[in-house]
Amino acid sequence: MAFTNKNFYRLDTGYQQDYAPKLWGYQSEVDDSATVEASGYFTAQAALNVGDIIYAKTSDGYLLMYVTSDVEPVTTAALTNEVGGPYVVSNSLYTTTGGASSEDVTGNFESTDIVQATIHSIGASQHTLVEAYAGSGKVTLSFTGDPGADTQVNLTVIRG
Repeated sequence: MAFTNKNFYRLDTGYQQDYAPKLWGYQSEVDDSATVEASGYFTAQAALNVGDIIYAKTSDGYLLMYVTSDVEPVTTAALTNEVGGPYVVSNSLYTTTGGASSEDVTGNFESTDIVQATIHSIGASQHTLVEAYAGSGKVTLSFTGDPGADTQVNLTVIRG
């Protein structure tokens, strides 16, 4: 498939300065991560600038990329620790275990990490996510009540 402009949207609309990097969202139900990450997938009509960040949901996962060239073909690179500066520590789909209104996700996390967590699929209990924060070796997810064992959370942790 190809880039679909209707599935591309700006996430940081509250801060409109032209000189600041922008945060974009993109979703493709049919294109996989390798396709979306490939050079030239995003078109120059997408209003992208060098340094802008794209958070993409693909048919097989999630990507966090930054724009390296905003002329045709538009190129992107994954935010990783090889890039320098901020990088993605973890990008996963977490399924709750239930039993309490908060859960710890263990991993190589530090208390200074930035956590982005959103509900992917709310479980039968219908409890929503209140907050998510990093600690030493864990990310804590707090809900309005016990989320049960079937709530799925998109969890991205950034360091830097």
